[in-house]
Amino acid sequence: MRPNWSLSFKIFENYINQKSWKDLSLPLWQAHRGNCIRDTDASMPMENSLEALVRAISRGAPMAEVDLRRGPLGPILAHDEPSKQQTQGGQDFRQGLQLVGAPSLREILRNNQIPETLNLELKSIPRSFSEVGYFEAEVLQLLMSCPVPRKYLISSFDPRILAAVAMLAPQFPRAFIYGRQSSRAIVDPMYFLALAQPDLFHFEEEFLKAPGNSHWMAALKKRHVPYAVWTVNEAESARKWLSLGALSVISDRDLSQLL
Repeated sequence: MRPNWSLSFKIFENYINQKSWKDLSLPLWQAHRGNCIRDTDASMPMENSLEALVRAISRGAPMAEVDLRRGPLGPILAHDEPSKQQTQGGQDFRQGLQLVGAPSLREILRNNQIPETLNLELKSIPRSFSEVGYFEAEVLQLLMSCPVPRKYLISSFDPRILAAVAMLAPQFPRAFIYGRQSSRAIVDPMYFLALAQPDLFHFEEEFLKAPGNSHWMAALKKRHVPYAVWTVNEAESARKWLSLGALSVISDRDLSQLL
């Protein structure tokens, strides 16, 4: 059965119609988790690793997207499925991260061989409202104290995280991530869009392509809402989204020669 996003769309439409949108500039494509596809090439670096980011810039990626989670000693780069990508043999998450040496955000930021512009997706979801702000403050403190000049975009599926970032460091643009999985949440995060106050949206490609969802694209175009699309792995699709008004596409593939 096809999900019913009618209420979510009404909330989205009401929000974008009331907000004054800023002109934002983003590179045409972003290296998703460092632009590495290990399922087709085992020699590729681990995603969300320093090696992946160094490789991304060597292939011409002007911007990279990485996932951030809480770590034992501060924010680390790790996706939200560590059993598949960051651990071995089903070991405990924290133990596995220590075992494989997931890179710290501090280590990444101080390296001048990675893309200058970073899209940081905050993955550690607060278990309660009382936890909101602690992880975000850790991340933002590292960004503001980084000795290497960089540009940052903060993104998240969780409107509480974006609200905390808006309060703590409003100078950093914020992207609200939305896709098909949002309909499987107990409460659709779109219901709290006004809390998040995003500066742009990151829409899942398959969500925008879903039957009956063309009105989302029409609304984005009508109000000139800044947005990016993920995960776009075909050059033809990347060109299409950019021609339709997307600022950027987030891809596992090297699009430097195709855009």
